[in-house]
Amino acid sequence: MLGGRNVIRMTISGMAGSGSSTVAEAVSKRKGWRHLNGGSVFREEARRRNLDLESFTKLCAEDLSIDRALDARLKEALLDPEGPEIVESRLAGWWAFQESLDCIRLHLTIDLEVRAQRIAGREYLSISDAASKALARDQADSHRLGELYGIEIVDDAPYTHTIDTSFRDATSIVDEVIGLLGGDL
Repeated sequence: MLGGRNVIRMTISGMAGSGSSTVAEAVSKRKGWRHLNGGSVFREEARRRNLDLESFTKLCAEDLSIDRALDARLKEALLDPEGPEIVESRLAGWWAFQESLDCIRLHLTIDLEVRAQRIAGREYLSISDAASKALARDQADSHRLGELYGIEIVDDAPYTHTIDTSFRDATSIVDEVIGLLGGDL
């Protein structure tokens, strides 16, 4: 704790393609802060198990204890006084809310078509396939997170701020986030 408060300054949550990783990385660079990316933790565990992401995702769906263990690692980082100032993951805002942490809990939203375009570009898919893949993942995540934690992932209650990233460039979004943090643009 720093001055009676946890070191965490901000959580960033959003669906795949919303820009949460991009924003977390850019804000951490601008502020000189450390950040933890939940997707990186997931990918590292898949590599550790010698599985591709699709196979690891299926394994996680079959064995919820894997998600619980990965989530526990992220939550520990969120609560660690020596941990990162920014934690980015779908559930980081929920955990900060449930723990009553005094931080900005940012939720990034995005239009499905724009989201599909972003995912298609980085995963070399058609826009139609990317949209289908995104919706299937959303449905699976919603079911899994409801089963694991009783969370409705579409509920905005835990967030202090929401930014729609659909038709904005990363620089303008990062500038807005820096403004939320009380920093100079």
